[in-house]
Amino acid sequence: MQKIAWTSILKRTKTIITKVAEVFFTKDTATFFLFLCLASAFWFMHTIGTRRSMTVSFDLVYEGIPNDVLLTTDLPQHVTFSVKNEGQKLMNYYLNADVDTLVVDLSNSFDGSGQVIYDMQLLKSDIQRRLPESSQIEDLTPGLLTLNYLTLGHKVLPIRLSEDVPLAAQYVLADSISITPALVNVYAPQAVLDTMHFIAVKPFFVKPLSKTSVFKEPLMTLEYGHVEVSEVQINVPIELSTEKTLEIPIQSVNFPSTTVLRTFPAFVRVTFSIGVSRFNSVTANDFKAEVFYEDLENTKEHQVKVHLSTLHTDVLNMRYAPMEVEFLLEKE
Repeated sequence: MQKIAWTSILKRTKTIITKVAEVFFTKDTATFFLFLCLASAFWFMHTIGTRRSMTVSFDLVYEGIPNDVLLTTDLPQHVTFSVKNEGQKLMNYYLNADVDTLVVDLSNSFDGSGQVIYDMQLLKSDIQRRLPESSQIEDLTPGLLTLNYLTLGHKVLPIRLSEDVPLAAQYVLADSISITPALVNVYAPQAVLDTMHFIAVKPFFVKPLSKTSVFKEPLMTLEYGHVEVSEVQINVPIELSTEKTLEIPIQSVNFPSTTVLRTFPAFVRVTFSIGVSRFNSVTANDFKAEVFYEDLENTKEHQVKVHLSTLHTDVLNMRYAPMEVEFLLEKE
C-alpha cells in the first residue's frame, strides 16, 4: 500500500515539472534570456570602462591626547569621502580592500585655549596611498574637526576596596590584602581632586572566600576626569583559623602611688581566633587587662570591671572571663 502511494506522488511530481518546463523553456523564452545576458554584458563592460564614483569610509584612531585633557566634544569615529576612478579599479578595490584605519595625531595641539581645530584635509595624502592609482578624493566629511576641552589637575591617590572581604566560616586573612598598583595618577578638575582621598575598586565579591584568590577588577569611573589605569590586581591571602586561650595578668591604672590593688582572680582568660600560620606569634604580651581607678567610684560590693584590649590586628572574636573581679585595696 505504501509503495503504491509513493509511486503516485512521483508520477504527479514528474507531470508538474514537465508542464513548468514547457511554459518557461520555449524558444521565445530562450531568446529573451540570451538577449538579456548580452545586454548585461555590454552594460558591465561599459561600466568598468568609464569613470565612476564610490563612497568610502575609514575608521579613525586618535593619538597624542594628553592625560590632563578632558574632551567635552564627541570624537568622530569615521571619515567618509567620495572616490572617483575607472569602474574596473573601483570594483577591484571594493572586492579586495580591508577595513582601513586612519591615525589622527593631535600631539602639540592642546595649548590651554580650550579648543583644538584640526583640518581633516591633512589626512588626504594618507588616504591617497591606500586607494587605487589615479583616484580622486572629494567631499571629505567631516572636513574640519573642532574639539573643546578642559585642562585637568593631577593627583596621586591610593586604591581601596569598596567592600569588606566576605570570608567562609572558620577562615581568616593570612596577611594584608595587596593591590597592584597601590597608587595611581588621577586627572580631574582641581575642585574635584580636592575632595578625593582614594580611588575605589568596583564591587566584585559574589561569595565567601575559602582559599587565597587573585582578582583583576576595574576601578570606579569618574564623571569628570579619568584614572591612569582601568583595572588593578587584588591578592587576597586566606587561611584556616583556630582558637587560642591565654592568661592575662590584671594591671591597675591611674591608682595613687600609696594604694595597691589586689584582684581575685589576679588574671583573666582570653580566647580568640587566629590564623594557623600566626598561632605562635600571639602571646600574652599582646594584651592588656586593666582596672581603672576611676571605675571604683561606681563599683558595688567590691567588684570592678576589667577592660581588655589588644593592638594585634590579627586577633578576631576576642572574648574573656571574668569580666568583673573582686578587689581589695591596700595602703602602703
